[in-house]
Amino acid sequence: MVTDVLSQSNVTTFIYSPAQPLSTIKRHLVIVPPGAEKEAGFQMWLQRIHQLARNTGAKVAFFASDATLQHIRPRRERKAPANIGFVPFDRWDDLPSLEHDLRDDDCLWFVMSRRDRVSYHPAMSRIPGYLEQVFAGYSAVLVYPVQAGATDRYL
Repeated sequence: MVTDVLSQSNVTTFIYSPAQPLSTIKRHLVIVPPGAEKEAGFQMWLQRIHQLARNTGAKVAFFASDATLQHIRPRRERKAPANIGFVPFDRWDDLPSLEHDLRDDDCLWFVMSRRDRVSYHPAMSRIPGYLEQVFAGYSAVLVYPVQAGATDRYL
């Protein structure tokens, strides 16, 4: 069903699988693929996550390659808010290893990409299975950003 929705639309889509109420989440771990900054919807989902952090007071940690982190960090001279962190990450082929970093009140965010796009990683096809088997006790969000070629009517 998700595949059908994604194949017939080109809008930023958030799919939330709650293990607990959103208001009880203390930390959001956002796993971002290399090249995500080159996708059309990059700024949109990034702004939404920053708004969530501001509005809830929860901490946010971005896990991404060094190159991608350069685009996630604030570009201005000011520092990132205290509740936002940045972690170099290149273990897309070993996503289950993230379980060792998780706490009960965490929410995992996976920034996805559609197949044949610049930030697509083959490990993305295994994430739904990981959510059912490895990360079953945790809240999770799959983020499918709007892709290149979208028209203004989708934004």
